[in-house]
Amino acid sequence: MAYGSSNRLSREIRAVRRSAFRTLFCVVFLVSGIAPAFCMWWDFRGDVSWQQQVGTFWTVALRTYPLTLSIAVIAMSRQLGWFRYGRFVFMGAVITAGACLGDFVSTISGSGDQSVQAANFIATPDNPVFGPVVNSFNYLIGYYQLYGARHFFAAILVGSFVGRTASKIVRRILELDSNDVGEIVETVRRRAA
Repeated sequence: MAYGSSNRLSREIRAVRRSAFRTLFCVVFLVSGIAPAFCMWWDFRGDVSWQQQVGTFWTVALRTYPLTLSIAVIAMSRQLGWFRYGRFVFMGAVITAGACLGDFVSTISGSGDQSVQAANFIATPDNPVFGPVVNSFNYLIGYYQLYGARHFFAAILVGSFVGRTASKIVRRILELDSNDVGEIVETVRRRAA
């Protein structure tokens, strides 16, 4: 790999770490309050382990996985520019698919903690295009009612961060050619030995 390419990669990794810390601060602030968020801020400057810092991400992601996964897919598709037309239909389909995933896992596991009911916030029209989009908005309201405001917005933050980070990784992988892959594998082998 060329020097400029590895330098760009290290800049991207630093940017992801800064973004992760800002997102983590906001998530801790939303979920736990202002005091734990500022304690985390000062402990981050010290020697808090990486596992402890990511623990809040995992807690929110596991509690709200249907919404977090949906937001991550939407954020990744927006960052990669997959859809120019039909973006709202795609977002609605992803949110509805996330709700269906939550319902499916709740049915299999026997617990109703992830079962999302579409709220009747807006009456769903019989239109085959706008009906699913409005229904997905109702699912968003259902997520809000299920998780509460703090976990709902924390799930949006975590999902957005995961989607943006995944899009950077996908973009980086697509830029690699076979010579770069060979050099990366050789570098990993040398470091492992």
